[in-house]
Amino acid sequence: MPYIRRFSLPFALSIALLACASASANVPAGQSCGGLALPAARAAVAPNSAALTGVIAQGVRVCSPADLAATLNSNYSGKITIPRDVSWDMTPYPDLEVKSGITITGERGNLGSRPTLYWTQNVTETTSMLNVTGNDVEINGIHFVGPKPPSQHANRTPYLNAVSVTEDFDHQLGRRVLIDDNEFNYFSGAAVDIRGTHQTKDLKEWDPSWVIPQPSAASLVVARNNYMHDNVMDGGGYGFVVGGGCYATAQDNLFNNNRHDVSAAGKAYSGYVARFNYSLHGGTKQGNYYNQHFDVHGVGDGGYGGMAGTYFDISFNAVEGAQSYYVVKTRPVLMLRGRPTMGMYFHDNVFEADDLDAAVALTTGGLSGLGIGENESDFNFHKSGNTADVNYSGEIASGDFDGDGQTDIFVANGTSWWYSKGGLMPWQQLHESTKRTKDLAFADIDNDGKTDVLYRDSAGNLGYLSGGTVALKPLTTLPVPISQLRFGDFDGDGKTDMFYTRNGQWYVWYGKTRQWTPTQTSGFPVTAFVFGDFDNVKGTDVAAVEGGQWSLSSGSTGGWTRFNSKLTNTLQGAVVADFNGDGRDDIGVTTSGGWSYSPSGTGPLVTMRSTSSPAPISSVQIGHFDRKPQVEAVAFAGYRLAFWKGVGNPATFYTRSLQDMR
Repeated sequence: MPYIRRFSLPFALSIALLACASASANVPAGQSCGGLALPAARAAVAPNSAALTGVIAQGVRVCSPADLAATLNSNYSGKITIPRDVSWDMTPYPDLEVKSGITITGERGNLGSRPTLYWTQNVTETTSMLNVTGNDVEINGIHFVGPKPPSQHANRTPYLNAVSVTEDFDHQLGRRVLIDDNEFNYFSGAAVDIRGTHQTKDLKEWDPSWVIPQPSAASLVVARNNYMHDNVMDGGGYGFVVGGGCYATAQDNLFNNNRHDVSAAGKAYSGYVARFNYSLHGGTKQGNYYNQHFDVHGVGDGGYGGMAGTYFDISFNAVEGAQSYYVVKTRPVLMLRGRPTMGMYFHDNVFEADDLDAAVALTTGGLSGLGIGENESDFNFHKSGNTADVNYSGEIASGDFDGDGQTDIFVANGTSWWYSKGGLMPWQQLHESTKRTKDLAFADIDNDGKTDVLYRDSAGNLGYLSGGTVALKPLTTLPVPISQLRFGDFDGDGKTDMFYTRNGQWYVWYGKTRQWTPTQTSGFPVTAFVFGDFDNVKGTDVAAVEGGQWSLSSGSTGGWTRFNSKLTNTLQGAVVADFNGDGRDDIGVTTSGGWSYSPSGTGPLVTMRSTSSPAPISSVQIGHFDRKPQVEAVAFAGYRLAFWKGVGNPATFYTRSLQDMR
């Protein structure tokens, strides 16, 4: 599998949490938190130090909005922890400055929930909740909520931003800033707003005494792994926006229903890198048209024409949503409204629009042009390796990728792998990769309690990524396509084994020996088999319809023996799982009237879901999505994941995910 480099920042913050003793009404029951506990003097951290390891010896746990404000307004440098599950009104504390050496982190709660910082009213002037002015800053694990829902699209109010970052190149401030693993919604301005200290529309206006920012500085301010959604306002409504005199990176973020997911003012010496982001279909019409996902202004009238910043790299993003408007127009992936001085590089993206012409609008005249046949050289626009007219969002799989005992949903969107906790929560990125779900297999091959992702290259080398997150590790060779690989614990030792068949010979790779061993023979393809423990011998058996009956090979080494009558003519498309919650493997099949299962594989078929036109049971994801003994099912219904509650419940699929997932 090709390795794709991630941006890395020199964040090496090793901080011990300072426990607080007294109780606070702002903290959930069962948690302790005291008043502000600050060292007597600010830690001696050089403004431009590359890392803070060993400098900061302790952290503080704030107990209220006032505590948070007091800590940030003091000379404190270190880690600030916001307790899990709190919801704090930050309206009385606008523009809190985040100075050098500060980490603000939110404790994670159930299903990865974040503490909430919210604003209760619109503002009378441009305001940010947090204003980063220093170096070596990290903000993570917080849910930021603004006061302006997307229904107020046309209600122009001053910008309210969640987090702003000021890049001061003259004094080398506003660098090594990481905004990571947060959720942002309902902001009229931007979730993350980055500005330089000098804002000029013309290169000639740049004072020679000012330091000129370079595009390489984009790696010094990074917004990564955030969920930015429903930030909508005419003239604002950004997930991530860059002003003049600065560069920044938006990477691995999830976007949905923002006016623009990523935008730039197009001013002098500015630009952005946007890579491996996932933009869902959501979009709120502005009048009669949809706004573009990625946007770069020109400095001419109305934001069109003239210079459009300096340098932009939009690559390896997956973009859904190809809404049509004005009959002949398609919602753009990118609108470039002028000419960047160094260039716009648009490459290796995957999008739903029919072709590149529909996906990219190069224009200096607003919405009047059709976006067809633009002269790319006029816009310094460069493209390569993009894939049009695809949407892989329906190609899902399942597993426990975080090891919490609850089944999650997995999707490979064409540029990255993502998972949803329990099929309830928004997508979170696991790994940057162009490999699709059909190219992969899923099993806990290293037996650490997390589902791993397996991949076979064209030479037959099989490897795995532990938990789907780490670098590919070699495992063995596999002479058949990965789609023919099956998993079980055939020798009953508690370790995951692998199975394939070739030219009638069965082979098992045992987790104990880590070698392929021939076991049995048959003329059946692997698709004719199901795998589960159906006899009284510990270990996974191979089952098929053989000799006019349901038969099994115990542990894949025994000869065919009958274990049930021929309840179906084939086991192809059957699913093995604990449908009734008794701790035994059952066999689920699709019938003309719905889904049925054979308890323990040895009992008669029992109807578990009645419906006149059932989807095949093999087409849905079966797992322990609610951590119950019996399994449930998850599948897409429109833009959201839907949920069948399992045996003993109505046949209906109910809405599962708490937000759109495609």
